[in-house]
Amino acid sequence: LGLFIWLFQDKLPQVTIAVKDGTASYGFLRLDKTLPWFYKALDYLSKLASPLSWICIGATLAEIPMKKAIVQKDAWAYSLIKVMLIPVINFVLLLAVNKLGILPVSFEGMATTVIMMAAPTATVAASYAISFDKESVFASNCSLISTAVAVFAMPVWIIILEVIKNLGLFM
Repeated sequence: LGLFIWLFQDKLPQVTIAVKDGTASYGFLRLDKTLPWFYKALDYLSKLASPLSWICIGATLAEIPMKKAIVQKDAWAYSLIKVMLIPVINFVLLLAVNKLGILPVSFEGMATTVIMMAAPTATVAASYAISFDKESVFASNCSLISTAVAVFAMPVWIIILEVIKNLGLFM
């Protein structure tokens, strides 16, 4: 829905707003232009989403001993797959489509994809698990461990990407 609103904002009812050089017309849903005071409040709230999720994850993990959280094999398996295997799969797929000429991919595009896939689990998954009381400890534990693994894996991925860049596999 948001994509369509953005794409067709010129077709929406317009609001004329005074700007430095006269007036400008914006779609009525451009809250940053039409209701700047409301947009500022939403902007403050949006910046609180991740920290509040981290607090909830911490509160959930506080329910179990740290040793029990660290030794959970499923969370480690998930974290290693998320931070190590998924980026490799994406790299191989992008290399294949690039070499076959299906989709030209630049080094920057490939590197961005690999780094993005190597990032730890989004806090929103743990937030939903906590909100709906479905495997909240496991989801929080996965978030914790994938973040810890990513701290060590990210420099490794950057080195690997530099080697790939120097090999000239992507132009």
